[in-house]
Amino acid sequence: MEHMEPLGGFANLSAQSLARLCFVSVRTARRWLRAGMAPKLAVEWLVLVHRGDLSKINAQWSEWCLRRDGTLGNAHGWQFTVHEIMAIPFLQSALSAYRVEVRRLRDKLKRSQALQPVTVTMTMQLPATSLSLDDFATFEPITFLDAARTSATA
Repeated sequence: MEHMEPLGGFANLSAQSLARLCFVSVRTARRWLRAGMAPKLAVEWLVLVHRGDLSKINAQWSEWCLRRDGTLGNAHGWQFTVHEIMAIPFLQSALSAYRVEVRRLRDKLKRSQALQPVTVTMTMQLPATSLSLDDFATFEPITFLDAARTSATA
């Protein structure tokens, strides 16, 4: 014999309603109502159907319920339609693609920052007679970026 549980508040249902909800004959529903007991699985099914309490399916769903409007909700006020739930795989795929693109752009930015020109100013003491300021007008400043390009092409 199956483990029986009290029907509790479900004992107020009509035999026809109980039979329809539990997919049993009206005769079986009447027997359950007379005893005030039903198989544990039937009572858990009633709790799921009537209250939407998903903890009867699995304890990990203890804070979630199926609402009468067809949405899935939780104790924190989150509510999702069936279409939003069905979109989750698409959203995960899009998020994954965005993460790859962000990683690619971040790497590109790091590489471009590594090649940014850096101007270095050097001070040296020259003898007064060796060079004049006019001699420096012909020198072009060298940057680390230029040096990197020169060594890369050499």
